[in-house]
Parts: sequence; C-alpha cells; structure tokens
Amino acid sequence: MSVTALVNAAKKGDLEGVKRNLSQAGKKDEDGRTALMYATIWGHADCIPLLEKEIGMQNNCGRTALMLAASDGYTDCVRLLLSEVGSQSTRGWRGFPPGTTALMIAAHENYPEVVKLLLPHEQGLKDSKGHSAQWHANNSSWGGNFTRVRKLLKNEGSKRAPPPPKESVFLHICTVAGDVEGVRKYVSHAGYQDSNGMTALMLAAEKGYAECILLLEEEAGMQDKGGWTALMHAAYNGHSNCIPLLKEEVEKKNNSGQTALMKAAECGQTKCIPLLEKEIGKQDSSGWTALMFAAFYGKTDCIRHLLSEAGKQTTKEWTDFFNAYPPGTTALMMAVYYNHPEVVELLLPYEQGLKDSKGHNAQWHANNGVSWGGDFTRVNELLENEGTERIPPPPNGLLLFLRSVMTGDVEGVRKNLSHSGYQDSTGTTALMHAASEGHTACVRLLLSEAGKQTTEERYGFPPGTTALMMAARRNHPDIVELLLPYEQGLEDSKGHNAQWHANSSARGGDFTRVNELLENEGTKRAPPPPKESILLHIYVTAGDIKGVRKYVSYTGYQDLNGMTALMLAARNGRTGFIPLLEKEIGMQDNWGGTALMWAAYYGKTDSVRLLLCEAGKQSTKEFKITLNGKTVTFLPGTTALMLAAYFNYPEVVELLLPCEQGLKDSEGHTANWYANNSSWGGDFARVRELLENEGTIRLPPPPKEALMLLASAMTGDVEGVRRNLSHTRYQDPTGKTALMLAAEKGRVNCIPLLEREIEMRNNDGWTALMLAAYNGNADCVKVLLSEAGKQTTSKLGSFFPGTTALMIAARRNHPEVVKLLLPYEQGLRDSKGRTAKWYADNSSEEKDFSQVRQLLKNEDTNRLSPPPKEALILSFFAMKGDVEGVRKYVSHAGYQDSNGMTALMKAAMVGHSNCISILEREIGMRDNDGRTALMLVASNGKMDCAQILLPEAGKQTTKEWDSFPSGMTALMIAAYFNHPDVVKLLLPYEQGMRNSEEHAAKWYAYNGKALRGHYSQIHELLEYEGLERIPPPTPGAANRRGVRELSSSRSLPEGMTCVICLTNPKDTLLQPCNHICVCSTCAEQTRNGRCPLCRTPVESTVKVYL
Repeated sequence: MSVTALVNAAKKGDLEGVKRNLSQAGKKDEDGRTALMYATIWGHADCIPLLEKEIGMQNNCGRTALMLAASDGYTDCVRLLLSEVGSQSTRGWRGFPPGTTALMIAAHENYPEVVKLLLPHEQGLKDSKGHSAQWHANNSSWGGNFTRVRKLLKNEGSKRAPPPPKESVFLHICTVAGDVEGVRKYVSHAGYQDSNGMTALMLAAEKGYAECILLLEEEAGMQDKGGWTALMHAAYNGHSNCIPLLKEEVEKKNNSGQTALMKAAECGQTKCIPLLEKEIGKQDSSGWTALMFAAFYGKTDCIRHLLSEAGKQTTKEWTDFFNAYPPGTTALMMAVYYNHPEVVELLLPYEQGLKDSKGHNAQWHANNGVSWGGDFTRVNELLENEGTERIPPPPNGLLLFLRSVMTGDVEGVRKNLSHSGYQDSTGTTALMHAASEGHTACVRLLLSEAGKQTTEERYGFPPGTTALMMAARRNHPDIVELLLPYEQGLEDSKGHNAQWHANSSARGGDFTRVNELLENEGTKRAPPPPKESILLHIYVTAGDIKGVRKYVSYTGYQDLNGMTALMLAARNGRTGFIPLLEKEIGMQDNWGGTALMWAAYYGKTDSVRLLLCEAGKQSTKEFKITLNGKTVTFLPGTTALMLAAYFNYPEVVELLLPCEQGLKDSEGHTANWYANNSSWGGDFARVRELLENEGTIRLPPPPKEALMLLASAMTGDVEGVRRNLSHTRYQDPTGKTALMLAAEKGRVNCIPLLEREIEMRNNDGWTALMLAAYNGNADCVKVLLSEAGKQTTSKLGSFFPGTTALMIAARRNHPEVVKLLLPYEQGLRDSKGRTAKWYADNSSEEKDFSQVRQLLKNEDTNRLSPPPKEALILSFFAMKGDVEGVRKYVSHAGYQDSNGMTALMKAAMVGHSNCISILEREIGMRDNDGRTALMLVASNGKMDCAQILLPEAGKQTTKEWDSFPSGMTALMIAAYFNHPDVVKLLLPYEQGMRNSEEHAAKWYAYNGKALRGHYSQIHELLEYEGLERIPPPTPGAANRRGVRELSSSRSLPEGMTCVICLTNPKDTLLQPCNHICVCSTCAEQTRNGRCPLCRTPVESTVKVYL
C-alpha cells in the first residue's frame, strides 16, 4: 500500500494535515504500520488524540504504538497510549522474541520514567522464552547506568492493574495541557485515577487551570495514594485562584494528617493562607502545624499570617537527615535549629521559655545545632536572654485583618473589622499601618482606633507616635485631614506633634497641603467613633440586613461629613433599612443635608416616599459638586425638591411637590428655577411640566409613623405593619397606600392586616390589585380579587383611562395572573375600546406571549362578580394555617373561587389540620371537577386531615381531572399516590367503588405514580378489596374525633375507639370472624351485613369489655 497523506502528516506532526485526512485513519502500510505508529515513532504526542481510532492496532510483528513509544523513550506518548498496555508482540523483532511487552522494551532500553509508568500494568508478564521485564533490564546490551530501572524492577510482582480507558487518559493529557475544549470533550470519563492516584482535577489544580477545575468538579473530594486532594496540589503550587473553587476539600488531611494550609506554608505560598483560614490551628499526625512548616523552611511572610498557632508543640518524635526532634518541639526551636533569624524574632515573644520533652528550650537548640552549617550569631543574640514570659498568640483572623490593612484590601478589612483595636507588642495599631501606607479607605474604617500611641520605637518613630504623625511624615494629606480632629495636639515621647513630623520628614514630594492642614494644629480633640457605629455604616453601605440589625442600637453616629447610617441607606436605596434606622430621621449632615435630600439627590423614589416626614428642611451651608467637568454649587436653603428637579427625577418631584413647593434657597431660587437651569443631561419635559405652576401653599409633612407603615408594608415586616395600623388609609402625595406598596412588592403576608385599604385608589385610579398584576405577584392577586372590575381614571405611560388589572397583566405577559383575573374582567374595554386581548396582541415587550394569548383567544364578556374580600382573606389564612385568622373570618366560609375551591380545600391541600375543624361548614362542598377536600388530602397523604374529613367518604369526581377520569374516589387517589395509612382509613367506606373507566382502587395500586416507592403495603391492603361499604360518619362526629386526635387532651387510649364511627368506645365484637370490634350503635347498623375486612357475613355479636 502506498503511503497515505495521513501518514505523511503524522510523520511531520502536522496537526492540520492530520485533521484534514482523518478519513484515512485505520489504513496500514506494507509493514502493518498505521499513522498513529508513525506519529509515535517521531514523538508527536499531540497527534495521538486525533488518531485515537487507531489505538489498539498492531503491525505485522504484533507491535503496538505503545511499544514503539517505549522503545524510543517518548514518555508523553506512553502516557497517551496506556490503554494499549498488556499487548504482546506476535513475532520476533530486533532481538526481542514474540511475547515482548512495552515494559520489557523500556527496561531493555533503560528508560526509567517509562518503566515507572508501565510497571503497574505489565509487571509479571513473560515473553515466549519465559523472560520478564526484570530479566530484560539485567541482560540488556544497551549502555548506560541501569540503577534506577533495576531498582524499579527489583521486586517485580505479578499483580497488574487493568489498562486505563483511552478516553480517561486523554482527559488527563488535555487537563495537563490546559486544553479546556479537550477537557469538555472527555469530561464524561472523569473519576479515573492514574498509578499514583492522580485525578484530572488534581492535575488541573497542580497547574492552576481554573477553567478546567470548573468542568471537573465531580472529582472533588478524591485523594491520591498519598492522601493529597486537588486543593492540596493547588495550595502547594500557590494557585490561589483555584482555592475558592475547591472549598469543599478544605480541612481534609492526607495520609500524614497534613492539610492544604500546611502545604501552602511549606512552600511559602502566602497568598493562599487567607483562603485556607478554616485550617488554621490544625495539627498533623506528628503534631506539626502550618506555622511549624513555615518556620522549618524559613517562610517569614507565612509566619506573620500564622502567628495564632504559636505555642503549639509536636506530639511525636521526628527525624530529618541531621537530627531527631523530640515531642514538644516548637516552631521557634525549628527556626533556631535551621538558622532563620527573622523567623526567630517573630516567634520569640510567643514561644520563649517553652521546653521540649527532654527539657530543652530554643536557646539549647541554637547552641547544639551543630549539624547545620552557617553563622548563628544573630540567632544566638536574639536568644541570649531567652525569657519565660510569653504574650498570648494573636486571635485567629487578626493576622488576615492586618494583612488586609497593610495591602489596602478594603473588603478584607470590612470582613475582619471585629479585630480592630488590637495593638502589637510595640503598641502599633491597624490604623497606624493604614495611615503609614496611605490607604485612605482603610483609615475611614479604622477611626475607632484614633488617639492610640505606640509604646516602643518602631521604623524610626519614637514611642508615643500616633497614626496622624505617621501620615504627616509620609505626606498623606487626605489621611491627615481624616485624623486631625481626633489626634491633633498629641505629642510623642520626644515632645513632637504631627506638625513637627511633617516639617522634619526626609521623604520627597510637595508637603504644601499637609502643612496647610497642620498649620494651626490645635489641642482640642473629638472622641473617636465607636467601632460598632462604623460597622453599622459599613453594613448599611454593603446592604447587609443582618449586620444592620446586629448594630442598630448604635444609631445616631455621624462621620466626619455628618453622614448618618440613615443617610447612607437613603442614598443607596436601602428601603428595608429605613424602619430600623428611624431614630436618625431629622438629623442633618455638615451642610444641612437630610436623608430625604440624599435620597432625592440619587433619585431613590421609594426612599423618598418613606422619608417625607423630613420634607421642608433646607440645607444650611454651600455644597459643591463637579458635574461634567464643571463645579456646581448648591446654595444654603436647598431642598430635596430642588435637588430632584435639578437631577431630573420626575417621580421624586411628584412626591415632594405638595410639601416643598414655593420654598426658596438663599438667592431666592425655587425648584422651578433649578429645573430650568440644570446642566444635567436628559429630557426635562415631565419635571418642568410638574413645576410649571409651582405654588406656595404647602401640605405639612406626614407623620413618621404613617411612613413607617409604608416601609413595613414594602419590606414585608408584618410586626412593623401591626405596630402602625392606626395609620392605615394614609396616602402619599401620589395616592399610594401601604396596601398598594405591599401588593407591588409581593408582600402577601401584609395584605390581610391592611384590609381597610382594599378598594382605595391612587391619583391615577390604580388599585392594589393592578399594582400586583403589573408585577406578576400572583399570590397577592389571589387575596385582592375583590378589587376586580375596577378601571383606571388617568393615562399612565402606555395605559389609557379604563385600563383593568387584566389588561395590565396581559400587556406585561403574566399568564398566571391573567388566568386568575379572566373570569372577573374579561370583555371590559378601556377608553379607546381595547380589551385585554388587544393588550396581549400589541405589547411592546419582547417575550413569548403564547400562554397569555391562548388564555385570551376567546375572551368573553360574561363576568363573575368579584368575591368578597373577607372570603379571600379567609382562604389566605387557611392556606397559611393561621388558626386565629381563620377563626376571625370563619363567618365568611362557604365561598368558592373560580375553580370551585373552598378555604377548607386549601387548608386540606397543604395539610393544615388545625384549620379544618374550624371550617366544618364547608365539609361536603366540591370544586368544579367534583373534588372534595378529602380527595385533596388523599393525594398528599395527610392522615390527620383525612380523619377529620371522613364524612366526605364515598363521593366521586364529576369530571376528568389531571389525567384522572371522572368517578375518582379519595381511596383510588390515595392508592395511586401510595399512602397506605390513608388507604387503610378509607377502605371500609369506599372499597369496591369504580370510576367511569370501571377501575377500582386496586387497579390504581398496581398502576400508581412512578418513583413513589414500594407499593407492597397498598397491594396487601387492597388484595381482597370488597364491595360492601359502611356509611361515613357524620361531620360533627368526625370533627370531634379529629379535634381529640389533634389535641390529645380528651382522646381515648389508642385502639379503644370504634373503627367505624371513630367516636364511641368499642364494646361489640363481630362474629364469627372476630376481625372488628365496634360500638353498639354501629353493630346494629352492620347486623346481617358483612365484615368490612374479610367480607364474611355477620351472624351475631358478642359484648366485650376493654
């Protein structure tokens, strides 16, 4: 056969050529060699995955591509071809007899790396002369030093690992190469471990390939033969970007008990330490900590981050090449022995005086470290007067906090701010570090440390140095300005203040601004703000509601600009925080700004709505900002309305106008002037229209409590709504009520409390129902259906007067809401004659409207009357299991929604048995499909509900429902859904009944819903399903029994009640089968009948006493 184009490309390693000619794969030349074999002969490993179809093929001598790779020592090729291991040649070749393996060839040719790869899979195999790989190594005519190969084969065994699947090998190779597409192609073969136990995930972690790690997450948690995880490999190699992706492996240990943190410390991977904080304090099987590994290897930067482990001692003896370390060895002793003076200096205050199990301290180790070379002068100096008094190690997390401060990591400082206030052995604080390094944002967070002074000389600064002095000397004017109010006038131990440090600095640069700030340095200092107040500000800015709740008692603090937590919440639109921070309402910052003004400045409409009680306040000072490269000045007397007008926020203007119109700033400008003279871009038409006839008559600002009601409704704070219920029916300047805001935001739990506001409308005629429909809040719509049928009174956006909630839901593409509203609003038209169908067909929203259009396809004009609000609230409470709410509205029981559902059915559907007894009057009612509450219970298996609803037994559905035919009983449903307890309860009352397809309950037991477990109990119960049924108990009796079951206060002992009526004590045994004991009343009813269980005719009864 002539040489193919594929073979030529493979010889050259031409990947594109190989790809073009893959259709020729599988063809052989006259010697039986394939393109894969040629690629291997020339060492082109990257061609092998493309030619995987040829893997396993043999040439005329029975040699494989793997054997050819082994003969030339191409390790990379061997790795890719490991799925061929175990093959043996069929003919002799170059002195090798038949039966030769790749391992024998590698042994003969002296390739130890290849031998190591092949040994687990081919050891013990013999050629046709009975020779193993070991024989080939020992009898090779090949030159060179065979020591490694012979050592590997010295104890060649006979137990072989199976060859790995080629796809698994390719996955490993693609991972090592960082080939994301290759990993994606072979990821279904994840889970394979090579001869060292390495997985693809470990290889990706070792190389730092984060994208590959994301694809290989199913291998997380696996460990190699040494117990190493992928996380350990990432930490060892310093790939901090991979550590967050492997967090589920944190705290795992290898075979020596070591963690990923220890591996990071050993190699000096400082960046990895903060990410492995959870492992700080762990010890390996010999008692070593990460700190000890860092000390042993002299990793000074790691030491600084691990000082919280100081003081720990080893638990077992450990030996290196030079010395044996007894139990009790400390990190300090290791640093001393290996002559790491910088580490010794760091550890000495925490570990001096500690002794190992032989009574030796660190100084002894310094004097006896004879096996280790080098000049020990500095170490000996440090330990010359080794004391015994130790300072406690810094708490875990402190060092990460300090590192964040020193590097300017604001998020890291925020996260660990609980550690602020700490001073090291020289009295240096985190604030001083931040001030010295010029990290202004960090300084703001650390102002609670202001006023502290160092206790020892440090970095050329004498004792008594403050953060302000450091900032002054290092020329950080912004920080000087921040610290001056808190530290001015303080002096160091030499009597120098911050001004002196600025004037005496040897640092270059222009000190003009620092000198100006310190020119008249006074001595009157403000007290530093409490740390908790700063934390409150931080949590408000970050939007952390838990943090705000934790520190809410620290309200009232104002920063250097006079900003309060409430102002920060307002400017960031954190409406949920406003009720928590209401104590700060009315406070003003340094220019007289209020929280309301900040909300207006940033256009936060909802925040403005909740802060209207601040309306009417005016700024007290000039306030300048830079806008589009120009300085804009807001004069004293500026109002929130003026700011909203200037920045073009029409919705905010509309809210503020009634309370602030006509007010003027210090130069007589009104809000109208600000709207007409703004340099802010955009279309001001709406704002100017609102202010065109700005009047001077103002409404008084609303009471704070009314606004807190709005705030609570918006955020779903039920207790907050209850506290402020006396202010229901308050409407903001746009006419919005608390109920409307609750509906708009989907806070359904607040709606029943705000019942008094149902039917109210805003200035455009919108109701709470419409706002719920606009936002697709179906749960709110269900409770507000009593407002159905109402129409808007004004044009708002694309909605004309006469718009209904249904039209709004249709335009906004909310099919679930459309379905709820359709029976009550279909056929209504707006002022343009348009129906809901028109709104659905002409919506400008780019969504799939197929569901909505299908629902409205045949929009009718026949409408149901809207349901009474009390009945809707009753249904809501029943669904929630709110017993008090159900009791309050039970007089409205009997209402059925458009699907025929009652409050009882809704309570039953979710298993609220405590509500069922209260709704007794609805027992026996059916929905539009003929279903009862008992049937709904039968599908969910709520036994306690089923007992109370037994009076409904024997009823059958009247229509098809959810793939079930008409005529379904509760028993059939319970059998289908595999609820044996319910089946056992219902069997005497419904056995033998058939649906419209002539199926009984037994049929449903054998054709039940898939994946619902074993039906053996159901099958056993229904095996002899009879035909005779006993009558269901009366509603009162069942209810009384159910209440007793639930309260257990008056119930008979278990098993003592009649199995038929479930009420009276059983005292009569049915004869002759003796299966059932009933009460005397039920015994009379079954006389001449059959036993409900075995169907034996009842011949007589016997009185029994239990």
